[in-house]
Amino acid sequence: DIVIDEKFSKSRTKVVLEAFIAAGKVSNEQTHRLYRYYLERLEQDTVSLPEFSWCQPEARFIGSKAAAVNAFLHGPEEVRTFHGFNGIKHARNWVSKYFGSYNGTWSADATPGGIGSNAYVAVKKNKRYFKSIKKAYKADQAEKLRIVEIFEPGRTLKNEVAKRAAAKSAGNEELKKAKRGQHDDPIIID
Repeated sequence: DIVIDEKFSKSRTKVVLEAFIAAGKVSNEQTHRLYRYYLERLEQDTVSLPEFSWCQPEARFIGSKAAAVNAFLHGPEEVRTFHGFNGIKHARNWVSKYFGSYNGTWSADATPGGIGSNAYVAVKKNKRYFKSIKKAYKADQAEKLRIVEIFEPGRTLKNEVAKRAAAKSAGNEELKKAKRGQHDDPIIID
């Protein structure tokens, strides 16, 4: 048995669902329960595209000055200067060790400067993090359309998008429940 509950990841749910589809079990009731669960997860992630913000709430910077850098990444500031380096070489090493590539939970560029004990690093957030969120949102939208077409051929989501927007503005309690990740009973698949 496979127990699928709120701890079962969306990507893992997709893999299991794809296996059932490949096996031709689209009309199976358990597969439909799994489909509905997966669709609910997709709908939670596609309620609305977040508005742009410099806040990077999922940032997990690991390295020296982690507490200060994480506080900066989580907050609304675009630029912050970090001090406490014992020279420009130390500042350059810090930049080359921790910045330059996008790691998935945060994105910023860093520029070392100063001399001796006045060495610093200016860290400026960039838009790669937000672009990755936007890309994932669009991928989830496309996946939602694809999966609905498999399980509910002919169903159109355009009217549902309008209904969801109206429900959102009206403060629909079910939408709030879905956003909090509250699910009914777990799905058990034999």
